[in-house]
Amino acid sequence: MQSSTPSDPELLADWLGRQRELAFVALVARYAGLVHSTAKRTCGDDSLAAEASQLTFIALAQKAKSLTSCASLGGWLHLTAMMQAKNLLRKARRENRKRQLMQAAMETEPSHSSNDVWQEMQPMLDDALAALSDKDREALLLRFYRSLTIREIAATLGIATDAAQKRIDRATERLRGKLARRGCQVGGSLSAAMLAGFTADSQAALPVSMLASKAIAAGTASTFSLSAILTSIAALVKSSSLILPVVALVLAGAWTGTKYQSLSATEARNGHLRDEIAAARPVRTSSPVKLTKDDGPIDWQKLATEKGNGPELQRFQKRLASMSRADLIATLDQIAALELSNTRRNQLDSAVITPLMQIDPEWVLNHFTDRLRDGLPLTTAFGLWAKKDRVKAIAWLDARIAAGNLNSKRLADAGDQQLRIPFESELINVLLGADPAAAIRRVGALPENQREPVISSLTNDMSNRMLNEPLTEGNHLAFANLVRSQLPADRHAPILADCVPYFWSVEEFPKFNAYMDVIEATPEERISCAEYFSKNCIYMVGGRREVSVDDLEALRGEFAKISPQNVDTMTARSLAAAVKGTTAFSRVSGLAVGLQERSGSDAVLATFLEITEFSTTDKLLGRELAGKISDTTRRAEILKRFN
Repeated sequence: MQSSTPSDPELLADWLGRQRELAFVALVARYAGLVHSTAKRTCGDDSLAAEASQLTFIALAQKAKSLTSCASLGGWLHLTAMMQAKNLLRKARRENRKRQLMQAAMETEPSHSSNDVWQEMQPMLDDALAALSDKDREALLLRFYRSLTIREIAATLGIATDAAQKRIDRATERLRGKLARRGCQVGGSLSAAMLAGFTADSQAALPVSMLASKAIAAGTASTFSLSAILTSIAALVKSSSLILPVVALVLAGAWTGTKYQSLSATEARNGHLRDEIAAARPVRTSSPVKLTKDDGPIDWQKLATEKGNGPELQRFQKRLASMSRADLIATLDQIAALELSNTRRNQLDSAVITPLMQIDPEWVLNHFTDRLRDGLPLTTAFGLWAKKDRVKAIAWLDARIAAGNLNSKRLADAGDQQLRIPFESELINVLLGADPAAAIRRVGALPENQREPVISSLTNDMSNRMLNEPLTEGNHLAFANLVRSQLPADRHAPILADCVPYFWSVEEFPKFNAYMDVIEATPEERISCAEYFSKNCIYMVGGRREVSVDDLEALRGEFAKISPQNVDTMTARSLAAAVKGTTAFSRVSGLAVGLQERSGSDAVLATFLEITEFSTTDKLLGRELAGKISDTTRRAEILKRFN
């Protein structure tokens, strides 16, 4: 039976074509939890996560026309929220890695085992999801964030029910593998943990009306009449269960948008109207909470028993920002005396540690050494300490390593010391700017199986620097030399290419070439990195619209500037990498066929079929495509792959 719930494209079309703001509000309501929780996991800071959420929906409003062909917006919003949070984190110089901050306490806690798994996977989850293909990531978010049934997922994606089930199963296994490579062994409880965790995420977002009204104000220059908005609201109220305060807030946002053009003015006006509404009507738990400037004593009983990120916790967090070092330490002592669940204790401690480590990171490390596995932001504190006093910070870390404090109890081989990796990454990040030779020595002294994880964990930071700092000031050459000195040659290009912002498209190829110049890339590195970069271009374009042969030709034009004699080979390798890492074989192979038909040359299609790793389901199509090769000898050799 066809679902009566509008699809994402229908809501976008309704907003764009009919100027129905409530259609956009419905999209925000659908994905606010995903966006906010992704941003929170990425930056670990409530205020930055709120700002990243707002920027994400502003981007949705501004780019809505280019997204109407997407069957589901979850994957695009997830990636956008993640990058917005990373950009804000870099600009604020907070350097608060998502690996060290825990998820806000859930509104309703899942079973103990699922909760443990969810907490452990939090720091790695978004990177692992981002590393999946568009189709895999979208399928998982539909299943576990939106909690759609397999039949509903099949209808949304336009595929058969059994195909949807297989896609969910394969995507879950791929995510499990990517988490394992990041040091998180989740076993068979991954699905249960994601279902419970994402259910809590959906409750953690900012007020929908706030997000929607500001995004609409920024995303459109047109103004809508008040009567038209009232008509839309009246129709929606008749057909839905939206509560009156939400409708009133949407009205406030839309009306303000016609009077004020700047976001700051819109925010001020909306805040005033929200206060008036709150005063006139009791506020439900899902509505915005009016926080006072009460400087009275903290209500520890309410703080201890309150679920999730409620009003008392929000008031508590606001007060922390103005506390002195002595006040913060005294607050930690008061928390220690409370009867709390482990989840709530970790959340409250983390809230206090975040401002305290800006003042005295050494104190934080020395007093919480025995809680390295509790999800507290201790590695971030270590990075801040290393910037202030490298010698003492290194001595502390070496003492912890010698004492075995960084061994992971979840691994069969405790000697793997996976908990050591984020601390080493923080230290290497500091050393790259202060003493690159010391950074190389430090990585060289690590066990061989830890070198690449430590180096790879720095690529996000290098990418953010590329976005927010001049290339010559981002330690890019020092990082490249570290990669070259400590990793096998076949890993140089993948790691260096991972530093390039993943949403860059072919139009940013000049920036890519500038980066290659800064890191003094060899010709071989430049070719290999260009192939990885072009694979990401195909990936990101494919997430917005159907990739065309014109897109491929544009990439080939850039390849010709790098290595004219290798254009066909570079093209084929880029397409093969796109199949392996991101995009469906049928779509990518169609590009190779289209290029063959346009150019009359078999070179790209033949090489693509020779080097691509085929799944069992792709072999039938691969055999059909091999029949298009005009060179009979080469065609016969390729066909052998499919026998």
